[in-house]
Amino acid sequence: MLYYIEPEHQYLHSDRIISYLTRLPCGPNAIESIQNFYQSTFLLVKDATNNIQGGAQLFKSPVRNLNVKVREYLGLYYPHVEEVWKGTISLEIDESLTGKEFQKACQRFYCALYENLMAFGVKENAPFLCLTMESVEHLTIEMQGYWPFVFEVKPSSRDGMYNGVLSLMVGHQNTEGFSRRVNFNQEANLGGQV
Repeated sequence: MLYYIEPEHQYLHSDRIISYLTRLPCGPNAIESIQNFYQSTFLLVKDATNNIQGGAQLFKSPVRNLNVKVREYLGLYYPHVEEVWKGTISLEIDESLTGKEFQKACQRFYCALYENLMAFGVKENAPFLCLTMESVEHLTIEMQGYWPFVFEVKPSSRDGMYNGVLSLMVGHQNTEGFSRRVNFNQEANLGGQV
């Protein structure tokens, strides 16, 4: 369901990556995403013909560039960490999908994305990921009850973006769908070839 695109393979998927970046909401987070374009790993939906587009962009970021409250949280539990993995998430579902079809599409996407994020965490030895996303994105994830956020900052009126710290450790999952171990080298978990 998702392409796993490491920095050295971006040239093979440049149209998908540019499409993803242009859909990000304007603001400081979009600027940071574009500035970190060449050092980013992308997890992007393979088949946009199924009325779904989007994915995640993952890159290293200095702790000082994070939301103030996220910095404070990390300072308590990871005081010596100066750089973390940060991600942006964006999903677009065609408005023709409604009701149960919409719920199924969201469930498939978010389950596949979280499995791929856990695999990324294993590969990069990252126990957590600092995420930024639009409020509606977080609300959809929260309503589905899928992801184990260990710290959350509700959106401020200033930027309207949700910030959180997502656990990537096996065992922190709160649903049956995420209770199995992820093997990073399995093609199915990565969503296909690079």
